[in-house]
Amino acid sequence: MQWIATERVSGLVPAPGSLAFVQDLLNSTSDGRPPPRHVHPDLLLDLTAAQEWLTAAGESLGEARGVDLAVPSLSEEDLPALREIREELRRLVSGPADADEVFRPTRLAAVAVTIETRPGPRFVTAPTGEAGAGSPPRC
Repeated sequence: MQWIATERVSGLVPAPGSLAFVQDLLNSTSDGRPPPRHVHPDLLLDLTAAQEWLTAAGESLGEARGVDLAVPSLSEEDLPALREIREELRRLVSGPADADEVFRPTRLAAVAVTIETRPGPRFVTAPTGEAGAGSPPRC
């Protein structure tokens, strides 16, 4: 498995299973230093870097779950939403900035998914969209 955003941060060990995907998304941000001094640029800043990250992370997620996942192709229009999801996740895992602030989770996004049952009993989910075009969600 290749969690490129997490592996570039020295000393970080990938989270177990599918949680490593969430960790990698959170680690895809820049290190906060201005270019050209930054060591870790934002992997969701441009289409090429974002697609490379999503492809590697999607393949690793599929491997972690024991399934083949079709990784969707991104467009320029997808990047702001992907960065917004990352920032909402960051906010959710960070909790309130102020001790008096009430934590109110927000809806991140509506996404169509395919749910398949597997022996065990267990189930797997996968996003449907461009990568799953023509395939209706299954339950």
